[in-house]
Amino acid sequence: TYMRTDSVRISPEGLKELNSYIKGNFSEEYRLSKNRAFKKKKGAQDAHEAIRPTSVFRTPQVMSSYLKPEQLKLYRLIWNRYVASQLAEAKYKVVTADVEIDNFLFQASGTTMVFDGFTKLYSTELKGRKKDDEGSKQKLPDLSKGDKLNLLDIDSQQNFTNPPPRYNESSLIKTLEKEGIGRPSTYATIVDTIQQRKYVKKVEGKFHPSDAAFVVTYILEKCFSDIINPGFTAKMENSLDKVEEGTVDWVDLLTEFYQPFMEDLKTAQETIDKVQIESDMVCERCGKKMLVRLGRTGKFLACSGYPECKYTVNIPDDILLFSKGIPEPPLKIESMLQNIQKQVEREYEVVDEKCEKCGADMCIKDGRFGKFIACTNYPECKNTRQLVKDTGVKCPAEGCEGKILEKKSKRGRLFYGCSKYPDCKLTTWALPTGDLCPECGAPLIWHKTKKLGRHIKCSGKGCKYRKFPEEEDNGDAKK
Repeated sequence: TYMRTDSVRISPEGLKELNSYIKGNFSEEYRLSKNRAFKKKKGAQDAHEAIRPTSVFRTPQVMSSYLKPEQLKLYRLIWNRYVASQLAEAKYKVVTADVEIDNFLFQASGTTMVFDGFTKLYSTELKGRKKDDEGSKQKLPDLSKGDKLNLLDIDSQQNFTNPPPRYNESSLIKTLEKEGIGRPSTYATIVDTIQQRKYVKKVEGKFHPSDAAFVVTYILEKCFSDIINPGFTAKMENSLDKVEEGTVDWVDLLTEFYQPFMEDLKTAQETIDKVQIESDMVCERCGKKMLVRLGRTGKFLACSGYPECKYTVNIPDDILLFSKGIPEPPLKIESMLQNIQKQVEREYEVVDEKCEKCGADMCIKDGRFGKFIACTNYPECKNTRQLVKDTGVKCPAEGCEGKILEKKSKRGRLFYGCSKYPDCKLTTWALPTGDLCPECGAPLIWHKTKKLGRHIKCSGKGCKYRKFPEEEDNGDAKK
């Protein structure tokens, strides 16, 4: 059914079919005397019913032959939750024992499942677990008041308060849902946007904030504290409801909002302009102070003599300068960069090449767009070139003695081009074979489809020439 809803309501037709399925597949004790209804949260999109299978009789077992493994996992999750929502509750027996030892009181608890209820739906799919252990966290032996027990061991542990774990995709979405921020249809976009704009970086599956995130958060909290809070949306919705009822004039409502908002916006613009902090470094070219600035690609040092002097230095993302807000100048950053530069120099991978400009060794470095080859004599020599992979295929262009190299575009897409560029501008998106099409003269490339398998085709637009490897002996070609 509709996948963008956050409603928890099931339609009468869905409940009728579900009751029929439960009656035919579960005993009387698993059935409910009355259908279970769930309280909808405020602001829920209730125009569509809850996400559910279009038919409960399309079980995961029936659908397994039609779905990919990841699709089947999602479908099984939806189907199980749908059916379990109208099954009886599970019942547990909880036993707590208080044990006194030398005037100290120790406590132990045991939980045993008495009736599996809706968990029967999930327990049948568990593998490698004994049925007796399902639903039982810990069992206690039969005890009576006043029993004498033998002390076997005491395992003492000291616990400390740990900071909350960093967000990952699932925990962030769970928090957004709890705070009523966004809609189910926008959760994926929110998670994608904060990564695309480099507000966060994923390290071992966890989100780590960048300096850009700290600066944006600082400005929003300082200038828009009345708007950037979970209660603003609910308050605005209530005001709009009053406008609809005719008890509040919409012009007065907008005036009340916009006048303070425009003042906050002016303050924010002035604050953003101040995110150009003087550092303790001087420009190598003109001797003026270097400023720490934020750009689209991250933070960097820029000469205060701009535009006369355009000297800049990138600051690694690992250095966080704004985690505690906007610091007072001057920023002590020279020692940080020197330590990182020494560390990076030790990690350089030197290649068996010499710089064509100064004769120094060339090495492989990491940059914003991936690895590249650069001169080890940096910053005196800034000679760089793209790191490419030789495919071993000769360039098929007539009169060209170059080789086909594996390259990447600015957007990170893989393509193939000649090593003699810009003299030879032959490029293809797929690996060339080293030959030209006998019909149109365009480069032949390797191609693979489920129907035809791996074969050779023409890269020319509109040309349908194809050749199969097994047909190379007799020279036949399929068109």
